[in-house]
Amino acid sequence: MFSTDSPDIEAAKRLLDVAKSQGFVFQRIAPGPDGPLHGVRETTAYVETCYLGGFGEGCSATRARKYSLIVPSGLPITERINGDALTVLHILVSDWAPISVSCRPPGDLPRQPTTPGGRPVPVPTALEQGMRHRDSAERTGW
Repeated sequence: MFSTDSPDIEAAKRLLDVAKSQGFVFQRIAPGPDGPLHGVRETTAYVETCYLGGFGEGCSATRARKYSLIVPSGLPITERINGDALTVLHILVSDWAPISVSCRPPGDLPRQPTTPGGRPVPVPTALEQGMRHRDSAERTGW
């Protein structure tokens, strides 16, 4: 069994922190400080899931490509990893690193701008912007 000062545990903790900084959201799925973790990252191109059961062979990850069409059996898995925690985490943060840093965890939507009082700032639609442009063109004689 690994001690808390093990280099493998320290490396796994650092890789887990990098995975979180790259957009993975992890949840502990069993009680206890060493319970298994389930992680998900959704980018514009992929949905990636990760299961970390411990430092042995109980870890896996899948990568499924997103499609604009609804796929009845779910998204097709394009890559799958099985192995120990260090192997799986290393592939997640290096080989599967997101192309851009603009990926968001699932369900994290961009927020609407607000005034200092907390009220939403009205954002004009494209139609409203086009009407304003037309109105200003009529006033200037264009």
